[in-house]
Amino acid sequence: MRIALIDLDDTLLDYRTEEDNARDAVWSVHLPGIELAVWQRIYDRTKRRLRADGRLPSTAAYTERFRLSVRQARAAGADCPADEAFVRRCEATYWARRDAVTTLLPGAEELLSAVRDQYQEIVLCTVGTTDNQRRRIAAAGLADSFDALRTSEMTGVGKDQWPLFLGPHWRGDAHYLAVSDSYNPDLSSAKRFGMRTAWLRSEATRTRLAAEGLVDVLEPATDFEGEHPAELAALITGDRTGQRLI
Repeated sequence: MRIALIDLDDTLLDYRTEEDNARDAVWSVHLPGIELAVWQRIYDRTKRRLRADGRLPSTAAYTERFRLSVRQARAAGADCPADEAFVRRCEATYWARRDAVTTLLPGAEELLSAVRDQYQEIVLCTVGTTDNQRRRIAAAGLADSFDALRTSEMTGVGKDQWPLFLGPHWRGDAHYLAVSDSYNPDLSSAKRFGMRTAWLRSEATRTRLAAEGLVDVLEPATDFEGEHPAELAALITGDRTGQRLI
């Protein structure tokens, strides 16, 4: 049994553009009295801090992100309330905007087609809330592209624990390929469990890792590497190397 495990954000969907648009829409609609740059710093800092605490995305975690961010925005001069109803309105604006700008990365459909040709099962594996991810997948036209969906919300764990994350899709005798833009934990843990790995790394990611002295450490632990989804698709089909990935 050959099973492909495909990440969603910044692997198939343009998460960065989507997230930035949604964050800024909250400011535009709800937060008069402070500059956009101030809101961006508040929101981004709050998101990083909550993630550093090790919290997996959940409905409650998103609400907490906006609760804390709105309080700080108000303290910074935003002319807005900070009650729960207002926090919920900000959160609703955020998700409405994300849904409106959900966009496939160039080459994402080619990547999925290449994987489908060689793998018997495709499992979409994403750290996020299940309902929101399903809605985004549908908005991108990918609702029928996967055999199964696994999210951190439904499993209660991240991709550092692949057997638990996959649940019924974890089979000891299966041949796995994990595809993700995130080396750690997605691909580093996949290697520990004997999977083949394909790293979709942007040039910005590569530059950052080089500055941190990590490229030489990470590259040997990834079987395949490409800057764009279409580049990975060519590796999988053999169009680039003359040999298929499997």
